[in-house]
Amino acid sequence: MLFKSEWEATKTLMTQWWAGNASRPLLQVTAPRDGAPAIRPYTAWEFLHYRDNPQEAITIFVNWAAHTFFGGVAYPHLRLNIGPVALAAQISGYLSYDAATQTAWFEQELEWEAIEQMALKEENSWWAYTREIAALAASAAPSKFIVSTASLGGIHDVLASFRGTQTLLMDMFTDAERIEAQHGWIEDAWHTVYDTINELTHWQEQGTSAWMGLWCAEQWYPLQSDYCAMISPRDFERFVLPSLQRQAEKITYPLFHLDGPGQLPHLDMMLAMPKLCGIQWVPGAGNPPCEDPSYYPVYEKILEADKLLVLQSFDDPNSVRQVFHDFPSGRVLATVNCTSESSARELLSAVS
Repeated sequence: MLFKSEWEATKTLMTQWWAGNASRPLLQVTAPRDGAPAIRPYTAWEFLHYRDNPQEAITIFVNWAAHTFFGGVAYPHLRLNIGPVALAAQISGYLSYDAATQTAWFEQELEWEAIEQMALKEENSWWAYTREIAALAASAAPSKFIVSTASLGGIHDVLASFRGTQTLLMDMFTDAERIEAQHGWIEDAWHTVYDTINELTHWQEQGTSAWMGLWCAEQWYPLQSDYCAMISPRDFERFVLPSLQRQAEKITYPLFHLDGPGQLPHLDMMLAMPKLCGIQWVPGAGNPPCEDPSYYPVYEKILEADKLLVLQSFDDPNSVRQVFHDFPSGRVLATVNCTSESSARELLSAVS
């Protein structure tokens, strides 16, 4: 691969990691290449910023990748990002993007009757745009970079975008059966989008990638439910867990994006899912980063359940040394960014 040395070795290591038999923790580290000129940074929002010219987004990414060092099992991956709950826009057609703050909004407050008439349609503008950028990116990717599926959102995150989060929380007490009746068609739409994007992109490098930036020789995806941070374990078990279990059964290697302390009450139920391969722990805004020892009991619980552990929110890249010392399992993977290629190579040498 043009922008990634030792690509075949990286694929081998990642395949071992997914199988749970890597010999040591794996590290992904990126940094500006030594001697590279200052360039326009690439952000995850380029496909929204350049919606009228998505090829420009790809050009910016390629230029960034050419000036970036990808160490360990890191690799250049281009996210097909249109926001954190893309499926909501791909179904409803509603997406509000603020270029100044680089935020995308999907939430409406629709009546149940309108939601019950919804469906994923080929002509939906955001679904058509997703297919367009997937094809464009795939055509530019061979031997240069990997195309990554963006965040589609969790089933209840999508439903909350249609109904309004606060309204949906109240509906759990007044219209529980109506909520449950929406699970099936939203799950079907989710898998249609996921499968279609993979068909358009995966053949380039005989594998799949997703917004989290992990390569896999087979299908994988980080399932999620931001919504579950606001509900009790009892409601999680009734409303969210069944959908997660059905989704996990259709993906070869499903992880879960565990986002913040509000989701920790549900961790035991997730770890009890036989098909779930692992957990990505994200501390959440305002909380200590992944290197904080207060999270060690969480890491221990995940690894003791024989699951993979992904950590990608470090304030100090060098702190990964201590984390790897304390958790030397080959089921751990960490991602960090360094300020220079030299410091990234030094870190790699220290943890190898």
